Amino acid sequence: MNGGSSSNPVKGTLKCHKTGRDVPLSHPVCQAPDEPCKYRSECMIYALEQDEKEAQRKKRAAN
Repeated sequence: MNGGSSSNPVKGTLKCHKTGRDVPLSHPVCQAPDEPCKYRSECMIYALEQDEKEAQRKKRAAN
């Protein structure tokens, strides 16, 4: 297994390698944010979640 998430046959989702759960691309959220995860540094779900949080911070700062 490489990376923290992989494409899933269910369109519009990624599969979390740690939990095995499908995560929708429309709302990417880490499934185990308070637990250690050996995939986190390579995880697309985590990266997308962080990008969304940063975009929200910038939007609030602009207002």
